[in-house]
Amino acid sequence: MLIIRRHQKAAFAALQRERFLDQTAAYLRRWHGPACEALGDAELRAFIEEGVVRAGRYGVTLEHHVVQFLDWMLDVGPGFDADPAHPWIARILRDPALHGDLRMPALEDEAEARGFPVGGDGSP
Repeated sequence: MLIIRRHQKAAFAALQRERFLDQTAAYLRRWHGPACEALGDAELRAFIEEGVVRAGRYGVTLEHHVVQFLDWMLDVGPGFDADPAHPWIARILRDPALHGDLRMPALEDEAEARGFPVGGDGSP
């Protein structure tokens, strides 16, 4: 029987996190080049980490959806989730009837229905 100890799980989680950060940074540089170049490597990494935390507050935890959340931060603005000019965004992200895994797809659907321009597909 294979036994995975706590410290091994922690090491694996750290490797997975680094992989996610690296792949997401590469994706964001490819699709949001000028904005990411303006940030620089360290600031881009901090931006991604902040986005992960903020997305998590809405129950958005699937990698694909977290990357979409980051797309929105770059396309609409870093505070898009609290922008009073677009109250429908916060309404969807805070909707208790929606599971966290359904919030970004619902947001994308509503944006499309409104003709609201948001780019990127969340695929690092």
